[in-house]
Amino acid sequence: MTETSTVSWTAPGPGPWEAEGTHFPKPIPRFGRAGIRRAFMSGFAEGTARYGLLLSHFEVEFVNGFWYQQPAAFGAPKGAKGPPPGPVLWLLTRLHPGMRARIRASRDAFANKVWREDLRRWDEVDKPAALKRHATLLAVDLAVCDDETLATHLREVDAHTEAMVGLHHKYTIPCILPVGDLMAHVADWTGESPSSILEMLRGSTPISRGILAEELTALASAVRGDARARELLTSSDAAGAIAELCAARRRRERRPRVLRCHRASRGRLRDLVEVGGRDARDAAGRCAGHRQWRGQ
Repeated sequence: MTETSTVSWTAPGPGPWEAEGTHFPKPIPRFGRAGIRRAFMSGFAEGTARYGLLLSHFEVEFVNGFWYQQPAAFGAPKGAKGPPPGPVLWLLTRLHPGMRARIRASRDAFANKVWREDLRRWDEVDKPAALKRHATLLAVDLAVCDDETLATHLREVDAHTEAMVGLHHKYTIPCILPVGDLMAHVADWTGESPSSILEMLRGSTPISRGILAEELTALASAVRGDARARELLTSSDAAGAIAELCAARRRRERRPRVLRCHRASRGRLRDLVEVGGRDARDAAGRCAGHRQWRGQ
């Protein structure tokens, strides 16, 4: 006899819940997910508080391993299904101390352009510290770790992952709020669509080209200048092409690492070779985005 079990899909609580399929289309492993959940909510809440948003954060729960979330408005009871009646909301925004402080913070954020301060802090403090910690953890040779050392290392990696998720979502608001404000104003002034407005920002800063943009630009330049490399990129044997490129003496140090990151992007790497200048940098950003999306 074969036993079967019924999977129950029960809402994790009152109110609306939405499956987060963009970042997590599959069930999330148990290892580390509690910390990711905590950091996502706390980091997001820290960012919205700084900018005075009336959205506090997103509540997160797991159903059969899948990530579900619901928006949590500032001051609203858990599981609220919508805003309070208009007159009640009007009174809250004028009488509730926390709500008034939130609105004042939003006004001050725009008046003082605090996202510029956040950008400086990211560039000068948080990003260097994060990269330093990344390097420390990556330098651990797992092959020589005994059980106790390995367990300690895993705990440190877990804690660092949680800290980075919190940092990421703390900076979500200063990343999107000024851009959204710009889009709203430009759309009002010109009648252009949001996609057209965003297009003018493409390539305006190094980070807008995506992660690894600098490395991919250097890689594209090297491949364009190597006839054998260009030939390999037209080969149908993607694995063999990557292996030979990585073995080339001229592509040691950082370039082989980039190539390994893009095993599934052979066609996009070929695009990098065929274009030049700013187009090459834009293609590099798209290639890097593909790596993120594929989780490779």
